[in-house]
Amino acid sequence: MQKQVTRFSAIEQKLVNTGDLLDRELGRFKSIQSYNKEAIQATSLDELASITVESIVEVFEVECGAIFTYDATNNSLAIVENYGLEEKHPLVMDWIVSEDIINAKEGVFIEGSKPSKPWGSLGLCQVIYAPYYKNGKLHGFVLGGITTKKKDFYDTIDEEIKPSFRVFVQQMDALRYNIESREIIRHNISELTISNEQLQREIKQRERTEDRIKRMNKCFLNFGADPLENINSLTALFGELMGATCALYNRLDDGILYSWGQWKTPTDYNPLDEPEGHICYDVIQRADNHLMVVRNLSETAYAQTDPNVIPYALKTYIGTGVKLGESFVGSLCCVFQKDIVPTKEDKWMIGVIATAIAVEEKRKWVQEELVKSDNKYRMIFENSPVGIFHYDQDGIITHCNSSFARIIGPPAEKIIGVNILDSKTNAHVSEVVKETLSKNTGSFEGEYISVISGKKTQIKAEARSVFSNNGSPLGGICVVEDITKQKKAEMALKGRDAILEAVSFAAEKLLGPYPLEDAIQTVLERLGQATNIDQAYIFKNVVGEDGILRAYQTNQWKITGINDLNDSFEPHRISYTEDDYERWIKILKAGNVIAGPIHEFPEIEYPILKACKALSIAAVPIQVEENWWGFICFNDCTNEREWFTVEKDALKAAADAIGAAIQRNRAEEVLQENEEKVKSILASIQTGVVIIDAETHMIVDANPSAVQSIGAPKQEIVGKVCHKFICTAEKGECPISDLKQNIDRSERVLLNVKGEEIPILKNVASVNLNGRLHLIESFIDITERKQAEEVQKKDILLKEIHHRVKNNLQVISSLLNLQSRNFNDEKVIAAFMESQNRVRSMAIAHQKLYQSNDLASIEVGDYIKNLTTYLFQTYRVGNRAIKLKLDIDNVYMGIEKTIPLGLIINELVSNSLKHAYKSEKKGEINIKFHLENNVITLIVSDNGEGIPEYLDYKNTHSLGLQLVTTLVKQIHGNIELDRSNGTKFVITFEY
Repeated sequence: MQKQVTRFSAIEQKLVNTGDLLDRELGRFKSIQSYNKEAIQATSLDELASITVESIVEVFEVECGAIFTYDATNNSLAIVENYGLEEKHPLVMDWIVSEDIINAKEGVFIEGSKPSKPWGSLGLCQVIYAPYYKNGKLHGFVLGGITTKKKDFYDTIDEEIKPSFRVFVQQMDALRYNIESREIIRHNISELTISNEQLQREIKQRERTEDRIKRMNKCFLNFGADPLENINSLTALFGELMGATCALYNRLDDGILYSWGQWKTPTDYNPLDEPEGHICYDVIQRADNHLMVVRNLSETAYAQTDPNVIPYALKTYIGTGVKLGESFVGSLCCVFQKDIVPTKEDKWMIGVIATAIAVEEKRKWVQEELVKSDNKYRMIFENSPVGIFHYDQDGIITHCNSSFARIIGPPAEKIIGVNILDSKTNAHVSEVVKETLSKNTGSFEGEYISVISGKKTQIKAEARSVFSNNGSPLGGICVVEDITKQKKAEMALKGRDAILEAVSFAAEKLLGPYPLEDAIQTVLERLGQATNIDQAYIFKNVVGEDGILRAYQTNQWKITGINDLNDSFEPHRISYTEDDYERWIKILKAGNVIAGPIHEFPEIEYPILKACKALSIAAVPIQVEENWWGFICFNDCTNEREWFTVEKDALKAAADAIGAAIQRNRAEEVLQENEEKVKSILASIQTGVVIIDAETHMIVDANPSAVQSIGAPKQEIVGKVCHKFICTAEKGECPISDLKQNIDRSERVLLNVKGEEIPILKNVASVNLNGRLHLIESFIDITERKQAEEVQKKDILLKEIHHRVKNNLQVISSLLNLQSRNFNDEKVIAAFMESQNRVRSMAIAHQKLYQSNDLASIEVGDYIKNLTTYLFQTYRVGNRAIKLKLDIDNVYMGIEKTIPLGLIINELVSNSLKHAYKSEKKGEINIKFHLENNVITLIVSDNGEGIPEYLDYKNTHSLGLQLVTTLVKQIHGNIELDRSNGTKFVITFEY
C-alpha cells in the first residue's frame, strides 16, 4: 500500500516536472530558430562570432558566451570572440585537451572551475561547452558560462540543455562553413587566374551551398508540432537537395523497419518490413556517424538480401545513422538509379539533416513519454481497483476515482469539494489527511461505515503529501483499498494449500511406475476430496466421422449418495455444438478455466448443468503437446461456491500434470515403435554399426555387419569397452566424448577378434538415447582401397627414381661436355664425346621409363629412333649425305636389357658415322630389330669402306668394340661380323 502511494505521488510530481522541461526545451528551440534568422545574414566570420556569443547568453540564460580556437601543437586556447567576460581576461590559455574530448564530435560538457581547466583564469565558476571541427580535426570550442562574481544571480547550468546546446553549435558550424566557403571562393577569384568554365562551376557550387542552407533553414523555421511531419519534411528536403531517385528515413522499432520519412517512393513500395538484409539495417547496426556509400548495388550481396535493389534498378545507396540518446535507431538514406559519389558539401549537408532528425526523434520521444506518463497516470487513477482521491492544503477533495466513490458511498460528483477534515463518521481517515498536511505520511487499516447504507467495509488507507518545486505542500494523495475480498482470499488460501497437496500427490503418482488409467483415477479421487466437491469427471475430446467435436467421459469420481452423469443425461458425452457449448471451446482451448455458480452461466447451458444437479462447477482444460485434449469438471452439488483464483491456478497445475502424463505415455509408445524400426534397419544395412555408451565407452549394441567384421558372437561384443576391444584409440582420446568433436569422419583401424587390424572408414555421431548420450559408430572395410593406394604410391616412387636418374645422367653428360672444352687435342675431345653419347643413351632409356605408364618395360622401337636421331645430329656435322633406314618391330623390354642394347647401338652407329664414309660421300646405315620365336635379332650395317680384314674386332684396342663385345655377353647374346659389303653386325639374344 505504501508503495502505491509513493508511486502515485512520484507520477504526479513527474508530470509537473516533465511539463516544465518540455516548455523550456521548446522555448530554447524557438530561440535557436531566431538565432538562425539573424546569423544567416552575417557576411563574415567576425560578424557571425559576435552574433553567436550574444545568442548563447540569450538562448541558454547564462552570463557570458565565447568562441575559442584550439592549437593542438602548443596545447593552447585563443579567444576569438566573447560576450560578458571581464575586460582583463587572458587572450591565450594553456590547456591539454584529453582524447575523450577531442574525439567526442557530438559531445557537450558541463564543468566547474578546476585547476586542470582554463576556466578559472576567465573568472568562470561553471561552464557548458562543445567542440567544433574543421576538415575532420578539432578546431575550437563554443562556450557559455557563469562568473564567480555573479553566480548567485544565475541558476546552475542543468544537464537538460545539452541537446539544444549541441544543435546550436551544429547550426553555428554550418553557418561558419558557409561563410568560409564564400570567403574561399572570393579569395580564389581574386588570387588565381582560372578558366571561365572552372569559375562558373565554383559559383554554381557556392550558389548551391547557399541555396541548400537557405532551404534547410526554411525547413527548420517551418517545423510544426508533430515531429513525424517534420521528419518527413527533412526526408523530402534531403532527397531534393541530393537529386535522388528516392529518399527515406527508416526507423528500427520493435524489431521492424518502418519508413517514417518517405520522398518519391514507388506506389508499390512496402514501408514496413523485417530488417534483416536491408542496407539501412546494416547502417543502424554499424552504430557510428560515418556516411555509408554503396555503389554498383547490383554487384553486391545486397542485390540478393535487400528487396528494393533489383525491383527498382538501384545503383547507388548513400546513408547515415541517426541516434536517439546513446543508441542508433534509424537511417537517413537516399538511393539512385545511377552511379553517384557524394561531395564534401553533400556529406556536410547529410550530417546537418541527420542531426535535425535526431532532434525531432528526441522531441517525439519526450512528447510520447509525457503523453504516455499522463495517460498511464490517468488510466491507473481511473481504473485502479483501489480508491484514490486528491485533496488540497485545506483538506478539500479535488479529484477522486470511481473505486473511491464505491467504497465511500456517494457518487464522485458529490464527493468533490467535501472537506475531509470535517468527516466525523470516519474520523480515522481525517486523521490520516491531517498527518500528511504537516509533511508526514499517514496510514490506517480498519473498518469503514458507509454514510448511505451503513454497510461495514474493511479498508486500508495510505496518504502522502505532494509538494511544489520550491518545497511547499500543495496537498496530498490518499489511496483507500477495500480489503474485504482479501480477507476472504485468506480463507481461500487454505483451500488452495489442500489442492496443492493433492497436486503434489498427483505428480508423484503420475510419474511413478503405475498404469496410466489407474494413476489418473486415483488422482481424480484425491483432487475431488481436496476441493471438497461432490463429483469430478475427466472428458476427452474426439472429432467424429461427421466432423463434430464431442467430449467423452473417460473417468469419474463422486461422493456417496450423489448420482453420476449416467443417471442424468446421454451417457458419457457432451456435444459442444449440438448441446450449445461453443463458448466452452473458445475458453478451454485458450487454456482458461470456466468456473462459478450455475446461475451466472448462460441460460442456454442450463439443461446439462442442472441435470447433473450441480450448483457450482469448475471446468479445467487439459493440454497435451500444446493442444487442447479435454477437461476436468468439478461439481459442487450442495453450495453455490465461489472459485478463487488461487484455487483455479492450483487446479490448472493438476490438469497440467495429467496432460504431461498422457503426453509422456504417448511418447513412450512412439519411442518403443521407433526403437523397433531402428533395430530392423540396423539389421538390414550392409554397413557395420556399433552403439557405444559415451560415458562408460561400453558397447551396448552391434548390427550383423559389425558382428561379421569383428568376427565374434554378438554376446561377446556387447558389454566390452570399445578402446580395449575394437578401437585403437587410447583411453581419454575419444574424438566425440573426450575431445568434444560434434562428429568424427576419419580413417581408422578396427581390431577383430583375432587381433588383426582392418582399415576402415568410420563415421561417429552423438545421439541421446533414453536420457543418456550415446555414440553411433558406422564403418566400412577399405582394405582393397588401401592396397590399391599402396601400389599407386610405389609406382609414383619408381617414376621419381627414373626421373632423378635421367637428370643425374644429363648432369654427367653436361659435365663431360664442359670438361672437353679444356682440351685442344682432337682425340681427347672425341673420347669425351663418345663417353657423353654413352651416358646420353642411358639417360634416354630412363626418360622413356618414367614417361611410360608401364614402369617395368620400354618400347624399344621408339627408344632406338630417339637414340639414332641424337647420334645423327651429333656426328653428321661434315657429311649430310648419309641416310638412316630403320626396320624395327614394336617390342617392349625391361631396363636390364634395354640399356645394354642402347649402348651397343650407340657404339656401332657412332663407328659407322665416324669411319665408314669419307667426307661428302653418300651412304646408308640400316638398323633392323625383330622378334621371332622368342629370339631378338639386331642388325646394324652400313655400305661404307668396311672394317679391314686384318682387324680382329673381338681383340681390338678400340674401347667402343670392346664395349660392344662385353655388352653382348652381358645380355647372353651372340655377335657376328659380315665384311662382304661394308660392315654388318648381327647380334641375337633371347627375349
